[in-house]
Amino acid sequence: MHGLTYKRIGVYVYLGLTIIGLIFTTIKVLGVKSNWYLVRTVSWSFFVVLFVSPLVNWDKLVIESQVKVAETSNKVLDTDYLVSISSEAFPVVFAELERSEDEYLRDRLERRLGYYLHESSDDDWRAYSLRRAQLDKFIKENYSEKQQEELLHNTIYWWR
Repeated sequence: MHGLTYKRIGVYVYLGLTIIGLIFTTIKVLGVKSNWYLVRTVSWSFFVVLFVSPLVNWDKLVIESQVKVAETSNKVLDTDYLVSISSEAFPVVFAELERSEDEYLRDRLERRLGYYLHESSDDDWRAYSLRRAQLDKFIKENYSEKQQEELLHNTIYWWR
């Protein structure tokens, strides 16, 4: 109904791995391969999927899918779901927000952004990631120091 979600991605990955397993099982049976061949090839395909999947920005794909489905089918955008997505995807959500001008969504996202600022103030170099660096860059480009402090203050007050 609302396009791509994390559960659907999980189902697609599971189905893909199942199909890969069936293909290698067929190759094993038809080619008279050993059980070790089956274990080895299926294990490697599982590790390849585990290695490649974090390289994809799933948050961005989910948000873009949600927005596309809402635009093409004239349905209401599920703002609760957009706000629940990880904070690293906020630049994409804010780009959508600029088009829709939804003040309720803006307020909720800015609270989450303030909460992110509060949580990340204690982080050190071990918490660094490329997506967090992109979010920090987005915050610095779109919010002045004073606005960041207001977001932080309002969020701390809101969470109490």
